[in-house]
Amino acid sequence: MFHLHQLELFYYVARHGGISAAARHIPHGIGQPAISGQMAAMESDLGSRLFERRPFRLTHHGQLVYAYIRPMFDGLPQLWRQLRGLPTHTVSIAAAETLGHDLLAAIIDAAAPLPQGTRFELLTGRPDEIESWVQERKVQFAITPNDRRIRRISSQVIARLGLQLLVPPKAPILSPVHFWGQRTIAEPLICPPEDDPVYRAFVRGLKGLQVDWPARMHVDSPGTLRQLVARGQGVGLSLELPSPHPAARALPLTGFDRVPLVMLWRPPVSPLLKSLLTAVKTTAKMIWPVSSIQVAILLTGQWLSDTSDLITAIGATPWE
Repeated sequence: MFHLHQLELFYYVARHGGISAAARHIPHGIGQPAISGQMAAMESDLGSRLFERRPFRLTHHGQLVYAYIRPMFDGLPQLWRQLRGLPTHTVSIAAAETLGHDLLAAIIDAAAPLPQGTRFELLTGRPDEIESWVQERKVQFAITPNDRRIRRISSQVIARLGLQLLVPPKAPILSPVHFWGQRTIAEPLICPPEDDPVYRAFVRGLKGLQVDWPARMHVDSPGTLRQLVARGQGVGLSLELPSPHPAARALPLTGFDRVPLVMLWRPPVSPLLKSLLTAVKTTAKMIWPVSSIQVAILLTGQWLSDTSDLITAIGATPWE
């Protein structure tokens, strides 16, 4: 027979995808060797494996156990808050720093009314940080530029954003053609990090134009990038967003790939999460109105040919 302590440890192992990850997330201190020993004892008593170690994968028996215990352990934090008279619904949302805080505020407005006692945690970060937050369930969902598949995360494209170059307001540059006509571009280039989808799309566009423009600086903060541009340190690269840049003038880049803006989440989809995902779609359509858009759904690392079940689950429909 399983012990409750063993089931708790297995819950963290299954939720976070391995013993080492579980050791980092269990709120009470317990080392990785102790967790390994308890998992081995569980499997010995059961007579079969609950999960494969490398790469991590729940077996059929492990999936049955996790499905049985997960509702209880998932609900314990909410029960604790309810018993103490605290807000019972905590929603953590993350957005890429590039998008700013206004988008998160607009999403909350669009999602109203929400259950009484709902409390929000609003975070901003880099695309790689946001992906890890969703993977680890630190946030319920996130909005970020993304152009690649992510294992075990569901996603939906809500807009495709163009690229733009930022120049000082008084710079005598009227169009990006100014740069393409130079044999060697004189102006320093300030870009997001090399692993950022915005930078990757820009590099592909330069290659198509047969233009070489090495970055002088890679900056992970959009605010810092704009300050550097305003101070005359170079030409900045950013997404084309509705809000103006008071410290810089934007030059839209035509002919470059548009960067997918996606919302990311991990199943299952609760009623509250469903309402928030729908609010994201509604807000995106108001901010970035489009006549047509390719909607892609990504689930557990596999592109789905039939997305009707997931679309129904979140109340989303492909845009006309």
